[in-house]
This record gives sequence, C-alpha cells and structure tokens, in this order.
Amino acid sequence: MDKHHANRNIRCNINECANHCAGESCCALDSIEIRCSGTNHPMNKECTECASFQAKSGY
Repeated sequence: MDKHHANRNIRCNINECANHCAGESCCALDSIEIRCSGTNHPMNKECTECASFQAKSGY
C-alpha cells in the first residue's frame, strides 16, 4: 500500500494509524471496516469504531 496515495473518500485525522495517508487527512486504504464498539445496537457515533485501524510502530 502506498501511504502517500490519499483516498479522499475516506477522511481521517488519526495520525497514529499505520493506514493514515502521509501529508493529508485521509486514509490510504481502498476501503475500511466500521464496527460497533461494545454494543450490538449503536445509538450514536461514539458507539462505532474503525476496525481497520492499525497502530504505527512505536506507538
């Protein structure tokens, strides 16, 4: 994966993610997976998370 290729359809500002595009607030992946965080019935955005997150080495 090219970390310098921004997928402008997936905006992201999590710089600590290994999939974050260097130089832009975008993900470098072609697609991501979103899942529920601790509940089967999310009622707000705080109940969801990016399951494609991978911590950069050193974090």
